[in-house]
Amino acid sequence: MKKIMTRAASMAASAGIVAAGLTTMAAGTAEAAPGDLRVTVDAKCVVSHDRPATDRIIYVTNVGGATVRNIRIAEVDGPQHGIPRLRPDQETRPSTVGGMRYYSHTGVRTANALRPGEMVKTWHVVPGCNGPWSIAGYATGNPGDNLINNGDVRWDSKKPRNERPSR
Repeated sequence: MKKIMTRAASMAASAGIVAAGLTTMAAGTAEAAPGDLRVTVDAKCVVSHDRPATDRIIYVTNVGGATVRNIRIAEVDGPQHGIPRLRPDQETRPSTVGGMRYYSHTGVRTANALRPGEMVKTWHVVPGCNGPWSIAGYATGNPGDNLINNGDVRWDSKKPRNERPSR
């Protein structure tokens, strides 16, 4: 009889531990998904004041469920930089660091951080429209960021589309 009571007590304790573990796991799945930076790059020819130039563009969007902090955006063998605070639909003039420009239609509420759904476009201008046109860009953030889509490469031996700025 004593043996049966001991087994019953140990089974009840085991069931309690399993139930506590399942409750903890369920609570953990309710947390927000980690931040996830999606990077897209592009290069295009622009004629301004009758001078051709190549815009080298990197788009970064947080498609995850949490804020990504300490963001650094860079080109391979090019400038590396953070992102400034931007109002919605704000475009900056070329900065003194690498001639970078920034734009965001969503706004960036905190410098060097993107909240879920926020996007920033950063670019700089390289004189001339001589090929081949290539760009490899990437972005890094806090350790919780999913690294699968943090980089993009564009390579083209043909001249990219030519755009004239609207006047």
